[in-house]
Amino acid sequence: MKKEKETYWNIIKGLAIIAVVVGHANSPAVGYVYMYHLALFFFISGYWYNDKHSSAPTVYIGKRIKTLYLPYILYNLLFLTLHNTFFKIGFFTDVNTNITGIYPTRLYDQETVVPIINDIISLKTLDQLGAATWFYIALLIVSILFCITRYVSLRWFKKNSTIATVIITLSLYYLGFVLNNEQIKLAFFLDISLIVTIVFLIGFLIRYYNVKINYNWWISLICLSILYFSLQKFGHVEMSQRQFLNPIMFLICSFSGIYINMFIGKLIVRTRILAKIISYLGEHSASIMVFHLLVFKIINVIYVKYHSLPMYYVAKFPLVSGKHSWWLIYSFFGIVSPVIVIYLFNFMRAKIKKASITKPILD
Repeated sequence: MKKEKETYWNIIKGLAIIAVVVGHANSPAVGYVYMYHLALFFFISGYWYNDKHSSAPTVYIGKRIKTLYLPYILYNLLFLTLHNTFFKIGFFTDVNTNITGIYPTRLYDQETVVPIINDIISLKTLDQLGAATWFYIALLIVSILFCITRYVSLRWFKKNSTIATVIITLSLYYLGFVLNNEQIKLAFFLDISLIVTIVFLIGFLIRYYNVKINYNWWISLICLSILYFSLQKFGHVEMSQRQFLNPIMFLICSFSGIYINMFIGKLIVRTRILAKIISYLGEHSASIMVFHLLVFKIINVIYVKYHSLPMYYVAKFPLVSGKHSWWLIYSFFGIVSPVIVIYLFNFMRAKIKKASITKPILD
């Protein structure tokens, strides 16, 4: 039963990362998936939050720094290290154009690199190919905010800790939208995190109170209709650009998308092979999140060659074009390539480990 539950939630993570890549690939569904895809990740994280961490926030925060901040640093430093190589093979360009998505750059020298390293460590900037890692920091801040909120609630409002947690989180939510309306951006994506913490909270409460959710196709259709209406009326959500619609519609659209994906997850879990595939994607969603933009660059080369475009179009970010079904190619390889690399790496590592264990020791 426990394994089946973990498989189900890995499927939800798999659906979430598919939505992220499909959205970045500029698919026809981009407006819809942007309504909920990152909210879905925050919801899942909230669901799996263990309340025992609330009694020892410093320990929990230390663990989250290790699992979120350090990977953020390492991935961005990796891309920074490879910058000159990527520049030389045409992934970046120094050509100045008026084309949206082409950001001229140059070869880095030691004087250039040192300030960039400092900016990465202090969370002031990130590498272009590491752009998706901003989510790591947002999730880190949301996790810290929620843990501290629960700590305060349990310590000062023992009998009404849940009510206190909800009130504090709603206050943060309100503050986040005040800052958003005033177009005030805070460091470390704190302004975004203030808003999104409420999604984390609801995920937590569903597991904490063992809330049973009925999944029906007709409710899913209603949720889809809500997304369609909101997209036509208000436009789409885009967290990284601090575009949240309004406080009410953000929540309605987020949880409409979350419900649809949880319903789809219930259907997928019944199909053994498909469940295994999507669950595997969910297990490796972090790697897909980080490396799919690099894979997009490789597809850019193919696109530019196929359409006989100037080579500086390869530098277009996040991709040259998703039109004429190219979004399918970007999406497929953006999802599959990182997973294949991980699989081969783990396979070779297991082979080497096995060989070292079975190798006879000579006297």
